[in-house]
Amino acid sequence: MGSGLIAYDRNVADGVLGPAKFNKAKNRKYVYDAFDVRPTFAAAAGHGAPVGTTGATNIMRTGAGTYEYFVLGAGQTIVAPVWDPTNGKGLDIALDAIISEGLEIAFGPNIVTAGEDRGRLNFKIGTDKGFFARLKIYITDASGFGPFHFGFRKVQAFQSTFTSYTDYAALELQADLDILIATDLNNAGEVATDTTQNTADTSSREFEIRVTQQGAVSFLIDGLVPTVNRTNFSFDAGDVVIPFCRLLHATDVAEATFLQEFEAGYLPERG
Repeated sequence: MGSGLIAYDRNVADGVLGPAKFNKAKNRKYVYDAFDVRPTFAAAAGHGAPVGTTGATNIMRTGAGTYEYFVLGAGQTIVAPVWDPTNGKGLDIALDAIISEGLEIAFGPNIVTAGEDRGRLNFKIGTDKGFFARLKIYITDASGFGPFHFGFRKVQAFQSTFTSYTDYAALELQADLDILIATDLNNAGEVATDTTQNTADTSSREFEIRVTQQGAVSFLIDGLVPTVNRTNFSFDAGDVVIPFCRLLHATDVAEATFLQEFEAGYLPERG
């Protein structure tokens, strides 16, 4: 006897994945990364050494995935995140830790040409089943975030200014320690909701974004619904989105900021 899974696929008019196609896709679409293996880095163009100049795009390969990161601000002398093999805190993404500088990580290839929904962690609203992304970080200096974002955004060319992205849903950590829900749909302008929850120095926090097949977004902080929540945001059908995090340093600078766990995939794979 088999497992009970239906071993067939169909071309469904509304684009919904048939059972066999979903079963094949769920493993390709799932990543769990504990940042416990020394990563390697390269420039996205030519695959030479990573580049720290403003607007450069580099590749990071960990034990679990291949990601792209984009240099923000006036350029970096520390051109790649730093792995911590001694204390086991994870991957420090602070780079130079200078005001108005930082990086954005796209957890997968930031494909913006035809076939952009083919990236490993690129999800298409209305076609893919419900999906999620979760990130655990260690915060050294919470008042140094200027700000920090984690969530999903539409697959577009990397932007030097965060609000230049047309569509996104993210948790935003600010220098005043507030945690906000930040969203934009079709470039209509950012809508920010203060969860009334806060960050703190020398602490680990976990953030999660869930998206239904229809595009409705929900947010979790340390596994719980935010104290003040946002429940009325949805991406449009056909939007292709990717999980990302983005660190920009404020005046106080965030100092070491460690990625400790990243997980993403279809919701049936959660946990």
